[in-house]
Amino acid sequence: MNDSAEPKKDGPLKAAMSVVLKANNVVVAEVEDPTLWNEVFAAISSGSSRLAKPATPEPHLAQPTTLLPSADPAVAAVIANTPAIEPINKFARELGVEVEFLAAACDPTSTDPYLQLDPHHWEKMKRELPARGPRAMPPIVLTATLLCLWNRHAAFGSVTQALSQNVLGRLNLRDNNPGRGLASCDWLQQRSGGLIVLNPAKVSKAMCVATCFCSKDWSAWRAYD
Repeated sequence: MNDSAEPKKDGPLKAAMSVVLKANNVVVAEVEDPTLWNEVFAAISSGSSRLAKPATPEPHLAQPTTLLPSADPAVAAVIANTPAIEPINKFARELGVEVEFLAAACDPTSTDPYLQLDPHHWEKMKRELPARGPRAMPPIVLTATLLCLWNRHAAFGSVTQALSQNVLGRLNLRDNNPGRGLASCDWLQQRSGGLIVLNPAKVSKAMCVATCFCSKDWSAWRAYD
């Protein structure tokens, strides 16, 4: 074999570095800038509250931009936990609520279990809705509904009973009869393996539930036809 025919080996993969500013889990700014990323990372690692003043480069020398390999654990952690800004914005617009209200109610993220429900919103729901009947809201139904709607934008994978129970677990809750609750819900459909999907003909009903939870106002759900 001709050695010159060997494919050229690629160098290490490079990660796209971005700096994100958040206030109460709400993203207010984001910029992709590897130089700024490294300066901020260095400041955090050193425990400093200020960025180091860059040295003035020699006139004849190019100022290199150093990117860490994507296999670096620190880079991988940053990338994995970078908020999904545009999906969250789209999710909020779909529900007709402000991003701040959405984040406060269920804090959608790109990491398992993808939601963190606010206990005050949960308490409001349980106080306003009946324990039984067509307007009752079984715990597994609420979490599965929010997960299915969020998954339409975040595309994190499958929504399952186990994942829905994990979201409840963050509130120290568990639905002891998830099958019965899901069977009585016409906007969710169960599949084999514990998979849960939206009923395409009832998406608006699921959105009503999610909007009411985020707004802490269940009047629209009580009046839903």
